[in-house]
Amino acid sequence: MQKFIIRRLLNLIPTIIGVSLVVFFMIHLAPGDPITLMVGDDASLEDIQRIQATYGFDQPLYVQYFRWFGNALQGDFGLSIRQSRTVTGLIWERAGATVELAFMAMFISILISVPLGVLTALRRGSWIDMGALTVALVGISMPRFWVGLMLLIYLGLNFDFFPLFGRDASLFRGIFTFFTTFNPQEMIVGFRHLILPAISLGTAATALQTRLMRSSMLEVLRQDYVRTAKAKGLSDRVVIFKHALRNAMLPVVTIVGLQFGYLLGGAVVVESVFSWPGLARLIINAVSQRDFPIVQAGTLVVALTFAVINLAVDISYGFLNPKIRYD
Repeated sequence: MQKFIIRRLLNLIPTIIGVSLVVFFMIHLAPGDPITLMVGDDASLEDIQRIQATYGFDQPLYVQYFRWFGNALQGDFGLSIRQSRTVTGLIWERAGATVELAFMAMFISILISVPLGVLTALRRGSWIDMGALTVALVGISMPRFWVGLMLLIYLGLNFDFFPLFGRDASLFRGIFTFFTTFNPQEMIVGFRHLILPAISLGTAATALQTRLMRSSMLEVLRQDYVRTAKAKGLSDRVVIFKHALRNAMLPVVTIVGLQFGYLLGGAVVVESVFSWPGLARLIINAVSQRDFPIVQAGTLVVALTFAVINLAVDISYGFLNPKIRYD
């Protein structure tokens, strides 16, 4: 296990270097000058050159890259061109909101998809199975922004419990506060603001995982060891939850890890619809404003997070199936 983890961590090095190279050079080769956008067309040549020197844009691209990447390894992503603040501070402020949104979306997705997938597999061909598959197909087909707008129209406007926009409190911090001070106020406020964006973000993941859980469970139920367990007289509950479910969860765990990474990247649409102050919205605004340091740092952080999640998924296989070896 330790050798496997070390090997995978070493494999992250060329991945991160590759991502940093692609992001850095593509954004610098794209048309448009962030300095001109910042100072306007009336600025003098001396002012433009002075600001370029301040941000290091007067150096060759390869010099800018090595300086930026070297500082990034130390946690210093430079200054935002448009906001004149450290990029590290901006990402730290916004990343929590996006991670919280993605975690809540994935939690709702797993809470619905796993039991529903098992139920449809056990009731194959029934009206429950047909209905769930139809709903899953519709869920995969619906764009996230459309789901968000429908939730705002039919739930947000009709029920005061669901705020329309923004984020007034952190659910994670509220949970911590609740267990330390037994004050549920912040937790409730955080949940109220988070529930609609999380449902909107997790709809497609729920539909996909339900279909995958169903097909995986059907495949496992056909295996010889399941029939042997039934022949021994074990109850259906023991056969399903002790013998079948753990093995059926292996492909689902894989897709859950991948989906979590996609949720982090795809949160930009949901964050725009609900005015959610997250990292994805920060990056997309930085792209439109040509704020190079934010785009570079945000993309690198998302890529690193995605790689770490994949590593965690691979490690979790050993807990679901002890027969798996990492040598």
